[in-house]
Amino acid sequence: LNLLQQSSDKASFAENKKLWQVLCGLLLLVSVAFFLFRLGDAAFLDYDEATYAQVTKELGSTGDPLSLTYLSENWFEKPPLYFWAADASSRVFEDKEFAYRFPAAVAGVLTVALVMLIMLTVTESSLAAFFAGVVILTMGGFYEAAREVRLDVPVSAAILFSFYAFLRGKKNPLWYLGVGVGIGIGIMFKSVIALLVVFPILFWSFLHKDFKWLLGKYLWIGVALGLAIILPWHVYEISKFGSVFTDNYFIKHVFHRFQDNIIESDTTTRDYLRYGFLLALPWSAALFAGLFPFFKKGRSGEKKRMAQVFLFSTIAIFFFFAAAQTKLLYYIVPMYPFLALSVAYMLFVLYSDISSEKYRKVFFVVFAVLFCFGVRTNIHIGFYHFAGFEVNHLVAEEEKELAQFIVKKPEIKKIYAYHYPYWETIRYYNGGRNITEMKDDQVLDEPFFLLVSTPFINASHFPPELEKHLTVEYKGEAVTLYSFQP
Repeated sequence: LNLLQQSSDKASFAENKKLWQVLCGLLLLVSVAFFLFRLGDAAFLDYDEATYAQVTKELGSTGDPLSLTYLSENWFEKPPLYFWAADASSRVFEDKEFAYRFPAAVAGVLTVALVMLIMLTVTESSLAAFFAGVVILTMGGFYEAAREVRLDVPVSAAILFSFYAFLRGKKNPLWYLGVGVGIGIGIMFKSVIALLVVFPILFWSFLHKDFKWLLGKYLWIGVALGLAIILPWHVYEISKFGSVFTDNYFIKHVFHRFQDNIIESDTTTRDYLRYGFLLALPWSAALFAGLFPFFKKGRSGEKKRMAQVFLFSTIAIFFFFAAAQTKLLYYIVPMYPFLALSVAYMLFVLYSDISSEKYRKVFFVVFAVLFCFGVRTNIHIGFYHFAGFEVNHLVAEEEKELAQFIVKKPEIKKIYAYHYPYWETIRYYNGGRNITEMKDDQVLDEPFFLLVSTPFINASHFPPELEKHLTVEYKGEAVTLYSFQP
């Protein structure tokens, strides 16, 4: 604040390059603190977090660190790069919750840096870069995803790096190498999602009427480098597993995931719109509020083109995921950095239009209020105070507690679930012991644990002849654990 107050005249305030460079550096340090603070406190969530944690835990257990397994069975859903990184992290950090989430958090910091670098490249303004960093750092949906064992933020960082390399390549063609390298790394994180970088590159090219980059040798050398990153693991898996790998990895988890709802998710396009807006507040609201004043002057030239590149990329990525039949809220995470670029670029241009020093100060007051709102949103969402995430967190914490109880009772071999669909977190924390669904005609002739939804059991009762054999071992708001003795 003192630095800002010292820049009292319009020119020094807007053009104090050193000031904004310092603030950008400080913002990166703040982002490290944001993403790492209490990173390992929460239990792994159902489903993906606990599943990915189990896959990482088993890495190399078969003597083949190149192939992934889940519950000792071959697992072909995702490429291995995140799991390799998480495994390496676990050799440094003892706390598994922290270690397995660490690569995603690092990718979060890199995403903040890349968003700032892209904005700096486009505007040559450290002030604009600062705006962009603040916006993405305080975008709650992105922040929460970067603090979990998920692949969405790492692949977002890879997409941004490819686009940044493309932009830098306009002045230094050597940077075109990074386009293919970024795509290769992104594919090793989350398969074809890395190819979403095609949207901003094509939008830039169409709007600038410039496709000469396609003829550059460094671009194609970069493509070759990308293939060198991608092919070895894929060829190895195909040679080892053949059609079992290709049918699962390519057909089921790429084509069928787009064409069919393979996980029976009830997430809809309307949910994407609703939660995409809510989880990006206040910046999603700022974008809508600023669109009219931004375009009302009939802008043309580079300012209009770059605004369109960022905005169209945001919309295209959103509709790509909306078109897929398999939907989860985390899938739209790669949209957030381009939404942040859209908001920050619009804010910077609107700020540059202001000629009155008085109104420039008002602008920064409003920006500071939005920043505070964004920080609150981060805390609200990132630490599971948002309604939907709060339930997930409650379930995971209870499941961890009861799983630790199960571990202490190795003599009871069987674990059943009845009217309770969440198993992955329990499987991870109970050492990977299998859980099966109890059938109505189940033979009850040996001791077992029984998982039941607490709301379900509160609203109904077991038959008396069964209930007398059940002992409540753990009862939480979400889940109850019984032990059964015949």
